[in-house]
Amino acid sequence: MTRRMPAPKAFIYYDSYSEDLKHIRKKKHILENEFTAKQKELIKKAQEDLGLNFRPGGEITVSKNQRDLLEAIEEYEGLSYLSESYINITFKVKPTPEMDALKQQIETLRGMEQEEEENIRAKLTGEIAEYREELLANTGRIGLLDFYIALAYFAREIKGTKPGITAADMVSIKNGRHPLVEERLKEDNEEYQPVSISVDKGVTVITGANMGGKSVSLKMVGLLVLMAQYGMFVPAEEMLMGLKDFVYASMGDTQSVQTGLSTFGAEVSDMIEALDKSSRYGLILIDELARGTNPREGHAICAAIVKYLVRKNSICIITTHFDGIGNLEGVKHLQVGGLKGIDTAELKSTIAGDPSRGVEIIRKHMDFRLYPAGEDASVPRDAIKIASLMGLREDILDTAMDILGHGDGSSVPFLR
Repeated sequence: MTRRMPAPKAFIYYDSYSEDLKHIRKKKHILENEFTAKQKELIKKAQEDLGLNFRPGGEITVSKNQRDLLEAIEEYEGLSYLSESYINITFKVKPTPEMDALKQQIETLRGMEQEEEENIRAKLTGEIAEYREELLANTGRIGLLDFYIALAYFAREIKGTKPGITAADMVSIKNGRHPLVEERLKEDNEEYQPVSISVDKGVTVITGANMGGKSVSLKMVGLLVLMAQYGMFVPAEEMLMGLKDFVYASMGDTQSVQTGLSTFGAEVSDMIEALDKSSRYGLILIDELARGTNPREGHAICAAIVKYLVRKNSICIITTHFDGIGNLEGVKHLQVGGLKGIDTAELKSTIAGDPSRGVEIIRKHMDFRLYPAGEDASVPRDAIKIASLMGLREDILDTAMDILGHGDGSSVPFLR
């Protein structure tokens, strides 16, 4: 026997669909009204006989502490037991045999109604099926329209602009913004400082101060390129780019607990994948290349990878703290503005007055924009400056400066 499923709740079966349906519903409606009228008569009689107020459905709930009332109700033939809890008992007006017969007829008519609705649904389905292809096509068009409308709302929300697409293998962004970072700063009543960058085939190295926003700029480039690839407006004043075969990013701590790889091992695994793709016209983004091993070997590996990527077709952007990487042949070197031109003494005094907001205060004075670095430009030594601003012990800072200037550290050009 085939089980019939109930009709979808959202679908309305109008009487005009079928004369049989109209007739069934009319008869059911008459019987329901008759049943309701007889039930109201019984409720009214019970209320008058017992002096009680019943609910519209004919129920009444009585506390078990009202023993006299319970005895009177139990002796009354017009009520029947319905349910009880640990403190109350609920009774209901007992229907007459005539009402039971009416209820049975109503249930029969409801079954006939459901069956007729299923017949109508089958008929309508057959008629609609003739337009299946047109309906599916229009559904797809409506979905696409909804998607485009959503893109338009999003573009307006991020104050986006339409990116230009060129055949040249390049990416140029004027005053680009990372929308998630911008939103978070806005929640803290801080302003986002847009960043401009223009890169083409080969390697671009970004160096700069700690807390200088190198990683955010890297992620911003990747995000905007992907948004443009997907036909979205981008959060920037202007953007021009050539379409990419792929976008590859290696960022953050990639240590894998599941595979047992160290940070450096996982990073090398990622780099092998990136290098295999580098002959194609893509975008490779690497944050702090070779940071997961000792500085001397890390510097050598970083330099070797950069020299390899310079000859490839992909656009590669790499952030690093290693000295000399940005000055390798064929490499474009950009540097974060950082804390240049800042009155260090005044800033330190401001932080000392509210040390809990030290990071926030430094961030407000940081220049996150990218500038072309001059020839033989070294990595900024802002780490010690920031540590000093944050209040690190002076004797420790003096020792660090001594190591940088006179100790063994002077022979390590890429020491952070």
